[in-house]
Amino acid sequence: MVRVLVTGFEEFGDEPVNPSRMLVRELDGQVLGRAQVYGFALPVSYSRVRRAVRYLLEDIDPDIVLSFGLSPQRTVVSVERIALNYAYSRMPDNDGVVLNHKKIVENGPIALESTINVFKTTELFLENGVPAIVSYHAGTFLCNYVFYLMLYYSINNKRKVGFIHIPYTHRDVINMLGGSKPKIAPSIDGDKLLQAIRKLVLYLAEEE
Repeated sequence: MVRVLVTGFEEFGDEPVNPSRMLVRELDGQVLGRAQVYGFALPVSYSRVRRAVRYLLEDIDPDIVLSFGLSPQRTVVSVERIALNYAYSRMPDNDGVVLNHKKIVENGPIALESTINVFKTTELFLENGVPAIVSYHAGTFLCNYVFYLMLYYSINNKRKVGFIHIPYTHRDVINMLGGSKPKIAPSIDGDKLLQAIRKLVLYLAEEE
């Protein structure tokens, strides 16, 4: 079997939900063709997520890693091509830590490139009814932090590593609008998103 690690994140900041957490819950334990999927929601914490990434890569030794993160302001799925070796954000992580212009890996490359085919991945989303683009900037908060670490710790093997930013789903926004603090945000069809991700896992596993 091809081992596929799928990661999302817990809620952070003022965001009441995180659809990437819901995705990994749905996918965890599924067998898709030749792929055995392992899903985990990562902490939004610089120190704890570094330990979690190392542990998951060593414990599962996945052939493929697909990491997902929420970008509330984006209107489409964004398939990230580049991870930068810098952490910077004025917003603290969930432990209250703020990193300003800090290298993620002191002597690591300034940037690392996704090892999945970002163009084919974007086409696959589009073919399955999900609006998607190739993105060249994953930000400098925890999403980029995890993307860089996954790639850095996989430099010496043939592991495929990709990172994908997602908006809220329609269901998320409907629930938020019905809450005590209504929130308006861009959203996409969550069922189509999940189905497209399953197709992506199948495609990547068949390449192994």
